[in-house]
Amino acid sequence: MKKQYKLNSDLTAKTKTIENILNISGTKYAYSDSRSPIISFECLEKSKKKLLKSSLSLRTESIFLLATTDIFRFRNSIFLDQKATEEIDTPKLRNDIEDESRAGRPKSVVVPEKINAVRELIKQDRHVTYREIEASLDISMTSINKILHEHLSVKKICSRWIPHNLTNAQKKARVDWCKEMLEKYIQGTSKAVYNIYTGDESWIYAYEPETKQQSTVWVFQDEAKPTKVVRGRSTSKQMIACFFGINGHVATVALEQRRMVNSEWYTTICLPEVIGEIRKKQKNRRIILHHDNASSHTSTQTKAFLTERKIELMGHPPYSPDLAPNDFFLFPHIKNKLRGQRFSTLEEAVDAFKTHVLELPQSDWKKCFENWFKRMQKCIDHHGEYFEKQ
Repeated sequence: MKKQYKLNSDLTAKTKTIENILNISGTKYAYSDSRSPIISFECLEKSKKKLLKSSLSLRTESIFLLATTDIFRFRNSIFLDQKATEEIDTPKLRNDIEDESRAGRPKSVVVPEKINAVRELIKQDRHVTYREIEASLDISMTSINKILHEHLSVKKICSRWIPHNLTNAQKKARVDWCKEMLEKYIQGTSKAVYNIYTGDESWIYAYEPETKQQSTVWVFQDEAKPTKVVRGRSTSKQMIACFFGINGHVATVALEQRRMVNSEWYTTICLPEVIGEIRKKQKNRRIILHHDNASSHTSTQTKAFLTERKIELMGHPPYSPDLAPNDFFLFPHIKNKLRGQRFSTLEEAVDAFKTHVLELPQSDWKKCFENWFKRMQKCIDHHGEYFEKQ
């Protein structure tokens, strides 16, 4: 016997629609005891074909297809019946069309458990990579990126290099010195600033390679990418000491035969030349000397020499190159200009250094001193910590 389908009594409207269409198409069908039409699948197909062949309107065909599709789609409202006259109890239709919960892979792995797991991996190893997280937790790169940036708000940055790991006492000493200088020289606006002269020593090399930034060049699309051989700086070097004030350069003194700076050279050769240049026009000119805490600067011999020449000391906090004008302005600025140049002799390198120093306009020296006092305030604001690149 052919398999037939019995309509649920709840679909009365659709039953009437199908009855009308079946009558129009001349399709035969039977009724059960409950007056629900019994329609075989073959009958429905035949009815569809008759409708397509006939000149019935598209609207009638659409109603027929819609009605029959709905009947066969809802499995709880139609069911298989072996006998046309046997009455069958049918279950109720579902009103909710949402999917029921079921076991399976979750839609997203960005869940609190995974977020906490990533947080722990980062705390255990600050250098952990995307691939290591992926291998450990078995989650995709996209999910890792979302967890890191949207949920944990972390970013990977390079460590900031600092000159020294300052102690609390050293931080306090930096703050105290800055406060004293700002008060003494009225935030850098005092006339006494014109009597301040600062100096320090540094190595000058016969050759020092350019930085990566300095090596950048413009290249057109049809040109090959430039290459450059890696070179190290030369071992040939010369120690020099450079002093300047707010009005400009005072003196640059070279230390011969690659010797290290000591108190004897500092008090017998270097300082006498510097003081002579400052007091060339005015013998009794007031001099306030600023230099760092190198051993040659703080030795008993040096202090005695400065006292004898009636030179005041400005002082300097320990481990504070960020508060020394030579370290944050002059040496970096001039040495960048010398990079990439190869000098045949050390004298030639020293002369090139002096030439670039003398070419600096007076406005640059004045701006350096203004920046110096601003740095003192920054040091105070950061409670003695190194403040550059923060």
